[in-house]
Amino acid sequence: MKTCPQCNGTGRCKLCRGTGKVGYPGYGDIKNFNDCHYCYQTGVCNKCHGQGKVL
Repeated sequence: MKTCPQCNGTGRCKLCRGTGKVGYPGYGDIKNFNDCHYCYQTGVCNKCHGQGKVL
């Protein structure tokens, strides 16, 4: 098993970093952010499924 290249071993979605929401600094409150389409709001890395390791 090696460290997942997509999340660098965190197990979190690379786009929303585990929040399930995508926004930018200055975008306002997190409830105004868009749902993350990359992980379908789970916040989990879709390559390693949250394990942080891949074969």
